[in-house]
Amino acid sequence: MARQDIYVTFRRELLPETEANLLAVPRKQRAMIRKGIKNGLRGEIDKSVDRFFALYADNAHRHGTPPYAKAYSHACMRFFAIAAKADHRGPRGRPVSAS
Repeated sequence: MARQDIYVTFRRELLPETEANLLAVPRKQRAMIRKGIKNGLRGEIDKSVDRFFALYADNAHRHGTPPYAKAYSHACMRFFAIAAKADHRGPRGRPVSAS
């Protein structure tokens, strides 16, 4: 079986100081993080599938593809033991992405 190393994973302990954590990120990525913070982007943990599914279904519809049923997302959460998802919100509190 052919193996491709196209993805990189790393782990790092989070420090109590926000600035120390930011300084551990490479300069260009750090600039993008600061831009998101400046523009009011924030992340939350959401244990429900509702906001994720709303974004996913909207995206699928815009691409002309019918979305899977919401029950499928619930089943995936249970099967893979996903306890929470990241939910990113814009400056007015509107969800803009989820994973």
